[in-house]
Amino acid sequence: MALMKYLEARKLFPEKAYPNDRVAELQDLVKALEITEKQKAELEQKYKLAIAKANGFFDQKSYKEARPIYEEALQYKPGDVFSNGRINEIDQLLALLEKQNQFKNLIANADNNYKSKKYDEAITLYNQAKQLVPEDQYPQNQIDLINKVIEESKINNFIVFNINKSIFY
Repeated sequence: MALMKYLEARKLFPEKAYPNDRVAELQDLVKALEITEKQKAELEQKYKLAIAKANGFFDQKSYKEARPIYEEALQYKPGDVFSNGRINEIDQLLALLEKQNQFKNLIANADNNYKSKKYDEAITLYNQAKQLVPEDQYPQNQIDLINKVIEESKINNFIVFNINKSIFY
């Protein structure tokens, strides 16, 4: 709108510098706005590509690969709710996976100790697993089983001791 008025003024007063200066200034501003719009479009395109790539990794459950790409998307669109939400979700999923892996390792080691009749070590590991995932009943069931085995062993040892005592004395 202003550019049109200055163009009219320039036609009416071609010898005056002011309308010419304002026309040049406004044309520079229009060019700058066009560049800014072009940059915005480029950033939007880069953002969309990054989100598409990150979503692909996320859908494949490749969370460690997806996270940095969501962070990259935040560079193109700072404060983006979707990217931030996915990053938080990935952090929670990775923490859960780590917890599940720790639990599985503790259980595997405890089971090996149980099979090797290293009952004290097995109970310690089952208790650690129980603290990690309290809602899982397997560690407590195994502890109960071990305590039962230990108790039966004590009873058997007592019986054998008494039999030997009565035979040899």
